[in-house]
Amino acid sequence: MEVGILTCKKIPGSHEYYVVHSTVGVDCIFSHPEGEEHYSGRAGIGFGLDLNWKHTVDIAYSVIGGSADVQPSAHGLSGTYLGGQASATVGVGGGVAVMVGGGDQSFSLQPLALEVNSGLGAATGIGYLSLEPGDDV
Repeated sequence: MEVGILTCKKIPGSHEYYVVHSTVGVDCIFSHPEGEEHYSGRAGIGFGLDLNWKHTVDIAYSVIGGSADVQPSAHGLSGTYLGGQASATVGVGGGVAVMVGGGDQSFSLQPLALEVNSGLGAATGIGYLSLEPGDDV
């Protein structure tokens, strides 16, 4: 059982908008009782409406899940997560997401993601987060 917080930050210059689909590169850190794991990946709206012009995006996921390998640096959160997502921004704004999924050897649940951003716009739809092991420091 893994319990912790996954925080992700937007990689500058990696945002792509197509109104009904958007994607951004993210760098993430999973903080749990045994330490930290680093991840890289992509996040966005897979299908929906994205009318955002965000300058910054920080997302924090509460993580509860089981994994076949729960050793430190096992990167048990690697995989793809899907769920509902919505955000609104005028200057400074926020958003929420409910995502489930995981990789071949794990199931993880992010019951609630809180997003803090700056810019202008709104988005709603089916959100996604795809994670792979990053460089652990």
